[in-house]
Formats: sequence, structure tokens, C-alpha cells
Amino acid sequence: MTEPPPETAPQYVAEPGLKPQQRIERAIKHLEKGEAGQAKAELEAYLAVVPSSKVAQDLLRQIDVPSSEYYPAASRDITLGAGDSFSVLAQKYLGSYYQFYALAKYNGVAVPRDVSAGRKIHIPLTPRARQVFEAPPESFPITGAAPGMISETVPGDTAGEAAGAASPAIPSGWSLVAGLIAEGKYEPAAQEIERSSRLDALTKEQRQLGISAYSNSADTLAAKDPARASARLLQVGKWQAADHNDAAALGTLQKSAALDPGNAAAQKAYADFKTNLADTYHKEASAAFRQQDLDRAITLWEKTLVIDPNHKFAQANLNQARELKAKLEKLH
Repeated sequence: MTEPPPETAPQYVAEPGLKPQQRIERAIKHLEKGEAGQAKAELEAYLAVVPSSKVAQDLLRQIDVPSSEYYPAASRDITLGAGDSFSVLAQKYLGSYYQFYALAKYNGVAVPRDVSAGRKIHIPLTPRARQVFEAPPESFPITGAAPGMISETVPGDTAGEAAGAASPAIPSGWSLVAGLIAEGKYEPAAQEIERSSRLDALTKEQRQLGISAYSNSADTLAAKDPARASARLLQVGKWQAADHNDAAALGTLQKSAALDPGNAAAQKAYADFKTNLADTYHKEASAAFRQQDLDRAITLWEKTLVIDPNHKFAQANLNQARELKAKLEKLH
């Protein structure tokens, strides 16, 4: 009886006729579907044209290197929320959307886009991840797929489009921006956002990329061009306020105003936001006091006074709440 010939490994060939940007986007789409062999062929073809691409180099490394070597063994578990994905978690905890494939491998998931809410995800405790876990939640917000976002699927792949809610993804048309950010080219990323988008009309996920690009660009510019850095941070503060990340917005606007005292827009934005936020906390504290939720009222009035130590009513009301709480505690 003749034995069948041994099976040969499939040979993958890069798709002909693609421009470099199309090729790396296609490679990412293949990785999202777990098609590492074809993705590797596209990445190698891309690197033949753009050999300095750190994104492509790292994606190849994610394919070739076991996840146990790519990440530390120590991890911490989280539960995947609705609309979250490996790319969203990779951006938050590991600092790059493009580590979605390595993170999926680390969790034993062959097809990164096929992951659903409620699943336990192991986050490797890299230095960045440790920083995120130790920081206040609002410092590193997770953003899921925002309305209007699509998954990185091959055109015509309706199954991929149907899975969009559970897919990564980088906002449609923003792969270049995300790639520049992943390579640490924050100023070019900021310039690309300005060139191609209305800054006051971004989706939530686009704003997150904008915050990353503008914040890091401002850090680089602060010493040599504080006026420009101030303008960058002013925009970051507006985006953070739009996302209701009030504590971060206040700090960013304060830094923007301090960097350039001559930036009238930054001075006004900081003053107005500070006043409005203090008044909001005061109103919430007053409502809590009327509902006899003294602990919440005290906390909110304390936050009011941190923002505005000279607030017209907060100190007197805080004293009243503390006195009432002390009397009630004596009764018990």
C-alpha cells in the first residue's frame, strides 16, 4: 500500500499591485482574522519597500515570537466590556493598537476579532500595564468601537462587517494616524489629523487617537515652542471635556494656560472650565445634602474647594455637612 505524500505547508504570496499603505492595512486585516501566514507575506513585502517601519517589524515579531517571550509571564485579569476588543485593550494597557495580535495569542485566541463581551482577558504586566492599573481610571480610558466605526475587514467580507461590534478597530481612514502614533511620530500624526479632519467633529475613538498625538506632541514642543504646545494642549483639553473626562480636562487646560500666558483662548478655556466644574460639583453636593447623603455631599464640596478655594458657598456648606454628620454619629 502506497503512503500518501506528506502534506506541504501552504505557500503564501503577497497580493500584487498594492500600494504600501494598502499592503500594511491588508496585513492587519489578515491578522484580525487569524491569517498569520498571509499577513506575514504582506508584511515582508511591505518591509521590502519601507524597511524602517517599526509597526511592520513589530507585527512580524508578534507572528514569529511566542507570546511567552513577547510578554512577561505575570498578568492581571480583566473582563472584556461591550464594544471592547483586543486592539482597544492593547492601546490602553500596552500603549499600541497594533499589539492586538500578540495580546490575542497571549490569551490563546486564534482569531482576534472573534472575541465577545464577558470574556476574561489576561493583561501581561508590562511597565505600561502596571502604570495603567495603578492610575485613576479616568487617566487611561478604554474606548470601544464608537458609532460609525467599522472593523478592519477586507472589502466585500460581509462576515467581517457583521462582526464589527466585536472587532478592533482603528477608525476608518485613520490607519495612517494610528501608524504614526505607534511609531512615536506624534507631531506628523497631529499634522495629519489637522489636515484631514474637523477637530470639533471627531468621534470618540478618533478623539482618543487625537489626544495621544497632541499630548505627546505638546510634551516634545514644550521647551522649544511653548506657544504651540499650549495650543496642542488646549485642543486635548477640549476633547477630554467632550468625553466627560473632567479631571483630566482640568489638568490639561491648566497646563495649556501655564505654558503660554499670552494664549487668551487657553486662559479663558481654563478659567471657564474651572468655574463651571466647581459649580457642577457644588450643585451635586447640594443635591446630595438634601437627600441626606452626607458622605457624598462632603466629598463633592471638598472637590469643589480643591478647584476653587474661594468658592462663594462651598466652604460654609461643607462645614455644615461635617457638623451634621458628627452630630448624627454621636446619636448612634
